[in-house]
Amino acid sequence: MLTNLYRDRALVEPVDSQMRRSDEYLEDAARTLTGGGRRRRVVNAAARHAVDFQTWRSLVRDGGVSRAQAVALASAMVLAAQGPLR
Repeated sequence: MLTNLYRDRALVEPVDSQMRRSDEYLEDAARTLTGGGRRRRVVNAAARHAVDFQTWRSLVRDGGVSRAQAVALASAMVLAAQGPLR
């Protein structure tokens, strides 16, 4: 169902306006993962990617990993982003 909403979002204004609420929720979730403070750009990018619907769809549906494995992968990505990256 979410796949259809994301697909139709650009075409149907009421869908887009409702999806903005989800965008705000996911932005809050990403902010929570980064501790809410000012962090490096790479940590913010990793957190946003970790909560993005397309990431989960790619991992679970397309990649065939379990939800638990997807959580572990997304968590590892955010944690790795907090380390020393050059």
